[in-house]
Amino acid sequence: MKLTWEQTGIDLKGKSGGQLKTKCPKCSAERKHKSDTCLSVNIDTRTWFCHNCGFKGTLNIAEKKEYVMPLCNLTSLSKETISWFENRGIKESTLQYFKITESEEWMPEGNFQGKVIEAGKRKTINFNYYRDGSLVNIKYRDAKKSFRLVKDAELIFYNIDAIKAKSECLICEGEIDCMTIYQEGYYYAISVPNGASKSNSAQLTYLDNNWELFESMEKIYIATDNDEAGIFLQNELIRRLGADRCYIVTFGDCKDANEFLEKNGTGKLIDCIKSALPVPIKGIWTVEGFKEKIFNLYKNGREKPNQVKLGDFDHLLSFRQGDFTVVSGIPSHGKSNFTLWLMILLSARYGWKWVVFAPENMPEEEMFSMISSMFIGQSFDSEIPNYKMAPVDVEIAYEFVREHFYFFKFSEADTSVTGICDTIKECVKKYGVNGAIVDPWNCVEHLVPNGQNETQYINESLAKFTTVIKTYGIHLFLVAHPTKLKKDNETGAYEIPNLYSISGSAHWYNKADNGIIVYRNKDNSVDVHIQKVRWKFVGECGTVRFNYDFFTGRYSEQGKDFLLPYRFWNEWKRINTEPVPF
Repeated sequence: MKLTWEQTGIDLKGKSGGQLKTKCPKCSAERKHKSDTCLSVNIDTRTWFCHNCGFKGTLNIAEKKEYVMPLCNLTSLSKETISWFENRGIKESTLQYFKITESEEWMPEGNFQGKVIEAGKRKTINFNYYRDGSLVNIKYRDAKKSFRLVKDAELIFYNIDAIKAKSECLICEGEIDCMTIYQEGYYYAISVPNGASKSNSAQLTYLDNNWELFESMEKIYIATDNDEAGIFLQNELIRRLGADRCYIVTFGDCKDANEFLEKNGTGKLIDCIKSALPVPIKGIWTVEGFKEKIFNLYKNGREKPNQVKLGDFDHLLSFRQGDFTVVSGIPSHGKSNFTLWLMILLSARYGWKWVVFAPENMPEEEMFSMISSMFIGQSFDSEIPNYKMAPVDVEIAYEFVREHFYFFKFSEADTSVTGICDTIKECVKKYGVNGAIVDPWNCVEHLVPNGQNETQYINESLAKFTTVIKTYGIHLFLVAHPTKLKKDNETGAYEIPNLYSISGSAHWYNKADNGIIVYRNKDNSVDVHIQKVRWKFVGECGTVRFNYDFFTGRYSEQGKDFLLPYRFWNEWKRINTEPVPF
């Protein structure tokens, strides 16, 4: 159970945000100087630290979660419940196989046929989630289409035991669809536990918890619902599991498998699985294979790219998975630092995860110090009073980095272009990363084939990265140093480089979707030049000037306050912590 401020005994002096100094509930009463405000409190990060006795804590970080194991309910099904399933084409023998039960449970407030249904105890159908024969979770459904899962129980796929040691499986979007597909003769069907929505589809905890079951599978059928949320979930499953082994199952003009059974009767659904189309990832394509996507784009429009909320910068550039951004600039002008700032904001606001190839920022603790300073908004190692973050802030930053960043271990990793691409693929599959950074290009192990010049090698290498980017839906930042640097004859300052200034060839400009140049001025302000944007709905070319915070590595638009990413992360976690119960 999480603490409240009242339970800590900390006096916030009526404040609801910001930072303050106050008395320590542990030591102030026993001190000679009882009025000394020795406790530093950050209300926004919900953390505190006493500079006298060392009392520290947080309201955010819970102890390592132990899942609740639900109690098994063996209540037999009533005739009314059996009849309800029969009206949807589900036989009693199928209900017995899936161990469907019923009970009376407390159900949350809902909405049914335009009317608000108050929370209360109601009769429910129980979809029991088993793994290795043990009950792990239960989804309750009442007659008013309200749903809930057992609080604090583990999220797993429904019917997961059916796919153990199998070479193929089918993933659908509901327990009744799973039962339908089993009844029609395909026995390796499983269902996601919490349906699909654009707000939670990317958080596939149930896939993370059972990844090993899919590692050796040769064929995976995806049969999500034919609506916007279902297509979003379909795309994320394909991205995580690998397009090369995924096949798309459609049910004609029906939304899902059970609706198809009700409309067409038994014996025909298996044909939908047999006629599933592989995900087109190589060679030639026709519009026939993309018909649903075409009309979904026409009907719903494009998904908006993610903005980092940096003022005018958002008008010039936003970020999508599946795009390739080249970042360059004069050495020591901050191109790596600015790119890391963008990554932190994308993680804090949208939950993005990253795989990081950054050998120049090693050892690991130095990389952590950079991220934590930007994230918390205080220096990791400053000796100046009030600038150094408290120990509890380090713990908060640790949790953030642990959840969103995966780093190359250079003593073991293959650092060639092919090796980096392979590692990114594995991180997408196992961890669901949304992006990667290669920083810098000259630290990659360049295995140039005999007879190939630098221009040919760069073209081939960037093509390899682009294939991974498009196939696995990640955003790649690639940081590259310029070599063709010119100085202004009058000022002696370096001229602003461009993407053609990067060593090798014009392919740096041609292959990139976006191009960023970072240039630090003599007054320590930083100009960020957007020199290429492939898609007009992503942004446009232009320049933004930022202030730079030397102590934390953050950037802010001139005249604006520096952003505090931990606040966005707190909000993102609040919204995305609880599973959607349907």
